[in-house]
Amino acid sequence: MSMTCGICGYQVDKRCLMIKHQRRVHLKEKNYTCHICNANLFGSSDLKKHLVRHNPVKMYECAHCQKKYPRRSTLVQYLMIHTGNKRKVCPICDQRFVQKASLNYHMTKYHPESC
Repeated sequence: MSMTCGICGYQVDKRCLMIKHQRRVHLKEKNYTCHICNANLFGSSDLKKHLVRHNPVKMYECAHCQKKYPRRSTLVQYLMIHTGNKRKVCPICDQRFVQKASLNYHMTKYHPESC
């Protein structure tokens, strides 16, 4: 069952994801705080990802531009930028994106009238 956000049109398949979306995007709820730098984060998974930045065990480096990432999966996802694997397309201006989240951000920022 697909659900659509009444504010921006974002679509998800699960109610819990819609609640998470609305809290993050529209209510700007940040309920986790980093004990090292006091950064406010949206959830426990964001806090875990953030904490890796303070003490990375291993860094994975992009062979194209030398950017470093604490997780291999993050590097693999980032590499799509260099390989041209941008399958998400803005229906208004045809700009292409690797991630759906990037397309959603673009739509909200540059085409708010369509949301």
